[in-house]
Amino acid sequence: MEAETSSKRLNSVLESKGAKYLALGHLLIEAIPSDLIGERNQGHDIISVNPEDDRSCRIKVKSRWSALGSHKVYFRSLDFDFAVIVLLNRGNPHGRRAREDPSGVEPPDLYIVPVAEVARFHRGEDPSGFRFLITGIDGYGRFCGAWSLIREFLGMESA
Repeated sequence: MEAETSSKRLNSVLESKGAKYLALGHLLIEAIPSDLIGERNQGHDIISVNPEDDRSCRIKVKSRWSALGSHKVYFRSLDFDFAVIVLLNRGNPHGRRAREDPSGVEPPDLYIVPVAEVARFHRGEDPSGFRFLITGIDGYGRFCGAWSLIREFLGMESA
């Protein structure tokens, strides 16, 4: 019976929604005016604005539950300016342990990736979408917590 449970897809609806709020919270803490947009919008999840310059930024949030394993996310389109890849690091549903915490749970990592970096993975062979691997970018660590990229895009001063 346990083998059946571990082979089923993890229902991570709450965690996915939490990742959107986590990204929104970070944007607001960084003093970047932002809000969630409707659930039915497939292109992006958050809109950030610079009201002084009348500029906006569309943000797509993608999340992964596990601290280990694949950090691949799936995109259907490039209808956004930045992707926020949230690695929730909630352990591993199949029993493997995380690197540092014996419980398998670590603090989340948020990677702020410009659409141009994501687009490099789009090969055009599948019109329904494509997979993106954050670790496939050379020096991908520079995108971890890089909220300044969104600030610069919006023409805002540093916090």
